[in-house]
Amino acid sequence: MKRTISVTAFVLLNLFTFAQDNQEIPPTNVAKKALYGFSCGYNASKLTLDEVGTYCVSPINGYGINLGVVMDYHLTPTVFLNPDARLVFHRGKLIYETASRPLEVEVETEVTNVEFSLHIGYKLKGKKCRPYVLAGPNFKVNTISEEELNPNQIHMKMQPHDLATDIGAGMVISLPHFVIAPELRYSIGMVDINGSSAYFYNTSIANLRRNSLMVILNFKG
Repeated sequence: MKRTISVTAFVLLNLFTFAQDNQEIPPTNVAKKALYGFSCGYNASKLTLDEVGTYCVSPINGYGINLGVVMDYHLTPTVFLNPDARLVFHRGKLIYETASRPLEVEVETEVTNVEFSLHIGYKLKGKKCRPYVLAGPNFKVNTISEEELNPNQIHMKMQPHDLATDIGAGMVISLPHFVIAPELRYSIGMVDINGSSAYFYNTSIANLRRNSLMVILNFKG
């Protein structure tokens, strides 16, 4: 995840620098009150937890993809609302170990979320490349069923819903007929997603939360 953050931050930093050198351009798509489009991207998940049993539990980061439909609604030339709906594939593992006897068990934390977010954002005005920042809540619904899981693996039981706070930064690049907006977004898990209290692997941990880093490419027009 650190490598992903470093590479994406480097690209965004260069885009921000490039934006300072651009001249004014005719406000085509950027001047519209509302922009609609789609997005695709890559995400890395990071689980955090508290150990409450006799096992040492180590989270292993997982990676996946995300696909979404997006909208920008401009309240002013610089302030906008950014609702989106997104299908996100989260992967990850928990490693259970004990010192009393040799044991190492991998437990999958695979989920497929439909995520609904509403962000408020601010972007610089007047440039061909316009940096922006955004933040807001993200409500997540786990749609994967037990029948879809690999029966040869152990799977953690997860809550069907999750709530997170998103923060992000990106760059709107205006083209003749549409805009492209690469974006780096971090989603901070706000609630415990630990599932059934009767399941052994769930009772060994508490306060399970999922944070995720997304690299997103938006297309809007």
